Amino acid sequence: MLDRGTVPIVAHILLVGLVVVTAASAGAILVTTADVLPSAPTFEPDRPAESEPQIDLEADRAELTLTHRGPDAIDLGATAVEITVDGEPLRFDPTVPYFSIVGFRPGPTGAFNVAGDDQWEPNKTTTIEIVPPNDPIPQAGSEVTVTVHVNGEQYARASDTA
Repeated sequence: MLDRGTVPIVAHILLVGLVVVTAASAGAILVTTADVLPSAPTFEPDRPAESEPQIDLEADRAELTLTHRGPDAIDLGATAVEITVDGEPLRFDPTVPYFSIVGFRPGPTGAFNVAGDDQWEPNKTTTIEIVPPNDPIPQAGSEVTVTVHVNGEQYARASDTA
């Protein structure tokens, strides 16, 4: 029979052994499942990828300045532009290239000018000025959205507050 002093020692040894076996089992499970656990989320800025087509829009009431940010040149012969003001499409969308068409001030500058190049190169800017009888004309505080389509597909979209 065991002495009264040895029983607590044996109990402590058994308890420590049980804790070690449990910890080793839990560690083994974590190591084997580490590859299937989702990784921690990483911070991604709210902007398109470098290779995604981009345009910048600056709306100064009815004068819209568009800058093509790339990555590739756009064939203007295959390009269409759609403009909305507070979600409402313009009555007359600009044709590309254009000059003196209804609803736009004549003599546009930049890529959409009839005297301009056939390609809209990255980092090149163009302006469009919306005038009556086009409707709606952007007012201060209007949300203006410009969508550029190439070959019938949406290429890029940008919005700004006039």
